Amino acid sequence: MKAFLREDIITSLSPDGDTEIGQIPRDVGLERLRFNGQRVVDLATLDSMWVRPMAGGFELHAIEVPGSQLVRMRYRDRKRLQVIGGRISLKSSEQIAAELDKQRRALIVAQTKRKLEASVGPAELRLEYLAAIVTIIIEHVLNSTFASTELLSDILPLMKTAYPVDRLAARVKSAVSKSSEHLNDLWSKL
Repeated sequence: MKAFLREDIITSLSPDGDTEIGQIPRDVGLERLRFNGQRVVDLATLDSMWVRPMAGGFELHAIEVPGSQLVRMRYRDRKRLQVIGGRISLKSSEQIAAELDKQRRALIVAQTKRKLEASVGPAELRLEYLAAIVTIIIEHVLNSTFASTELLSDILPLMKTAYPVDRLAARVKSAVSKSSEHLNDLWSKL
């Protein structure tokens, strides 16, 4: 069988191909097959392969190609590839777990924020809703009713997720400082 190649990558099978590659394995896609100069190799059978970083990912090779590094890995490990300090290696289980946890947390925060924003309603009602929340907080501080405690307990985690206190604290301090300066200016003119 003949094929067109780009380095060792079989780009297409064709009777007009520029290289005789011999028989290819049945039920294996071209994305896993490479031609090592003598025969077709299934990357899934290798214990190490040549890896080259490419824009948006990595390219796997059965032979050394310019810009590639030999990595001891299986084909199924290709999603664990990373480049650190110019060296290609596999991410550890801990790194993968941390990345998945970070993605999961980011997804939960985004979903919670969308739900909270959706529940707050259109912009023209947000000030009204904010006033209602402040009213509930004042009622809770003054009377500590069960209903206000329950409602605040439900609202607080959503509010903390959607509006992190540490991020807002700096803005609030700045706003209070500016407001204080403006009020002092006003008082001095009276």
